[in-house]
Amino acid sequence: MPPVFKLDRSYMEFSAILEDGTQQNFRFYDLSDFQSKRLFELSANQGLQGASARMQLEYETIESNLICLNEDAQKAQEYKQEFLNIMQENGKTMDFVSFVQEELAALRAQKKPNLKRS
Repeated sequence: MPPVFKLDRSYMEFSAILEDGTQQNFRFYDLSDFQSKRLFELSANQGLQGASARMQLEYETIESNLICLNEDAQKAQEYKQEFLNIMQENGKTMDFVSFVQEELAALRAQKKPNLKRS
């Protein structure tokens, strides 16, 4: 999975090397409750049609929750699309979504500091 350089409770920032060899930084926002529920429902449907629908939903989820952190908006959109294509071609959409969800869940599970004074 891509190297993570910033992890927040609501997003993860990471870098990826694209096909042209350039390194780009991306931010992927945590899934909404609706997105999580839809992915869970499709994962319960183990048939071939369910797997195909899940892969499509994962792609759409990544597409809607991912932004490229390039200052040039047009280039950012191109890099985002290239990253999405690479993920889809390599069949890594499920791995990516799972990786991000695990990282964010682990961060949220960490004990929060107690701000009360004794």
